[in-house]
Amino acid sequence: MGIQEIGQGARVASTAERTGRRQVTLPALHRDPVLLAATLWTALATALFVVLDGRTSRQVQVYWSFQPPVDALFAYSSWRVHRMATGAIRRFWIILAAVASLFLLGDVYQAILTYREPRGWSTGGGAVQTSMLAAGLGVVIVAMLVHPHPGRTGRTGWPSGSTRPPCWSAAP
Repeated sequence: MGIQEIGQGARVASTAERTGRRQVTLPALHRDPVLLAATLWTALATALFVVLDGRTSRQVQVYWSFQPPVDALFAYSSWRVHRMATGAIRRFWIILAAVASLFLLGDVYQAILTYREPRGWSTGGGAVQTSMLAAGLGVVIVAMLVHPHPGRTGRTGWPSGSTRPPCWSAAP
């Protein structure tokens, strides 16, 4: 926002300046081309699902065809955030980018299988896709557990006594 010049030195103060409150605005969809593309991609997939109503194997092919680009967007976005971050946060985001790449590999494999054998349709992944998903989720869980937390020292170990649920405590 800020102050706008309206000619010959006259100024108009923004709402934030007049009231002393800072306004938080959401970014407009049209100003974020990646978000706009993802929204349009999702709308196209939804439209195809409706058009292909009753032809389940084709709907499953649409599902697996549209999933890899979403995974690629996740990997790319995580990589971009990693480039802006520092320290442990940077490490966490590069792990997410690698995990999203695993998801991408698994979903591409599943999409190829769906087109090779259209009669064996399923939105549940096969062995390769499920393995990639499980491995990626496992890596994310470990990354979250070892991520540094304020007030926790490296000497406490993992899992520390403070991370155990109360039901694990010894009875008095």
